[in-house]
Amino acid sequence: MTSPHASAGRDAASAGGPVGARRGARGRAVDGRSTRPVLVGLLAAWLAAVAWVTLRPAPAEPGTFDVVRAVIARLDGWGLPVTYDGVERAANVVMFVPGGLLLAALLLPGRGAGTARGTTPEADAAAPTRRPSLRVVVPVVLAGAALSSAVELSQAAFLPTRVPTVVDVVMNTAGAAVGALLAPVAVRLLARVDLPGARRR
Repeated sequence: MTSPHASAGRDAASAGGPVGARRGARGRAVDGRSTRPVLVGLLAAWLAAVAWVTLRPAPAEPGTFDVVRAVIARLDGWGLPVTYDGVERAANVVMFVPGGLLLAALLLPGRGAGTARGTTPEADAAAPTRRPSLRVVVPVVLAGAALSSAVELSQAAFLPTRVPTVVDVVMNTAGAAVGALLAPVAVRLLARVDLPGARRR
């Protein structure tokens, strides 16, 4: 004979439906809105870092990159096709990857770990990684190109010690695109991390 308490428990679980099932082994789901302030804060920090690197009145001291040049010379001596210009261009790509990733994460449905659908970290991690849509990638690429163009124009107008180039804009934009493409993977990894102060339900 089934007890009234057991029957009530089953009824409550049925009423909860997918929500009850989504809580999973950890018994809690991440509120997607709790990750938005974290992503916005990281994006603001990245913008400040880019401004500090690119809009200083003068570039780094001549001896700052002596170690880099020494490493490049050693690699060149080993027959590897590495040049200082190539490293500089790669650095311009890498510099904009975090910005593209963070902006894309904000634009993805649910905006980060634990989407608005209420999925758990386990469900997000187990689900197949989906490609970002053009609705995410295109705005991120345009934003990266606009930011890089603004930096280069500012250097040309106000920083005579700097050397603005179209190549920098292309490399920065490519970095933003790479970040946008990596965003779904990063969001799923973030879904498995317990963020301080994140709301649980």
